[in-house]
Amino acid sequence: MPSPQNQAWWGNTARWDYTDIALSNGIWVDSRAYSSINAAVTAIGSSQKTLLVSSAQTLTASLTIPATMTLRVTRGGSIAKASTYTLTIAGPVEAGSYTIFTGFADGNVSITSATTVLPEWFGAVRDGATNDAAAIQKAITAGKRVYFSPGTYVIDNPNATTAAIFTLHTDLEMFGSYPQSIIKIKDSPTAYYSIFHKASPVINNVNIHDLVIDHNAANDVA
Repeated sequence: MPSPQNQAWWGNTARWDYTDIALSNGIWVDSRAYSSINAAVTAIGSSQKTLLVSSAQTLTASLTIPATMTLRVTRGGSIAKASTYTLTIAGPVEAGSYTIFTGFADGNVSITSATTVLPEWFGAVRDGATNDAAAIQKAITAGKRVYFSPGTYVIDNPNATTAAIFTLHTDLEMFGSYPQSIIKIKDSPTAYYSIFHKASPVINNVNIHDLVIDHNAANDVA
């Protein structure tokens, strides 16, 4: 059986039975070898491991993935919310530009490590047409560094009020690949008074750079 270290994990390229790796390899653990992702995390405990998620996994309770564990989600893998459960990830997250969290409301996922978070993990598609605002807000709330890939993220006010579109917090970096990374107000948007707003009376250390913010003034007739 080939060694997992010799394979490309960013996508859908590994083909062998990951359960064999989980049973025989001291570094990699496949969530499919257990009844749930919760059971896999419990079994790993505080050991230095990489938890591989290559299929749909549903929380069976609120879950904290410790700092000693790396979460690696391949294309086709995902973690879904059930009931009122929440997900806290204290270690690194490795995944490509695709959805890995499903069914979670804003604030239900917290990534406390220095992992760079992608809006695509929460469902953003950056196709220049789909409203990506809710996915972007979830990414902002979840992490401390949010990277916007090249493409156009169209946004509308998800609150359907005159509030700001995005709520920011202390110790936040939002960045992209200028000038290809674009956040653009949709044509004829829902009323809003600003794009960004602070989560509390005072926030500090917010850095937004290498992004194009397109107010789409010619078509902003809200």
